[in-house]
Amino acid sequence: MRMMNKIDIDVLSVLPRGRENARTGKELCKLLGINERIFYSVIRRLRLKGVPVISIRDDEPRGLYLSTDELEKAQGVKPYESQYKNMRELLNALQNIKVDTWQQDFFNSN
Repeated sequence: MRMMNKIDIDVLSVLPRGRENARTGKELCKLLGINERIFYSVIRRLRLKGVPVISIRDDEPRGLYLSTDELEKAQGVKPYESQYKNMRELLNALQNIKVDTWQQDFFNSN
């Protein structure tokens, strides 16, 4: 079994199961008496340890929950895939900028 510290266990214990029971990070932080920075650090750590913590931002109920099936997990993964695609596109664009000639390149391409 993986080692978990007390705060990991505390956060895991308040995460609701199933999308219909999602609760916001603010609600869960208040319940635990911890700040959001610590809370989201623990959420990241739990996910990296294999806990299916999903967050929904664009539909009700909004918030975090533990996925109970593959469909819920897929619904939670989709926004991250989109964000990753957008960030990858931006990273590629930034890496390809020629600092010495960007102005000429920009005005000559329009």
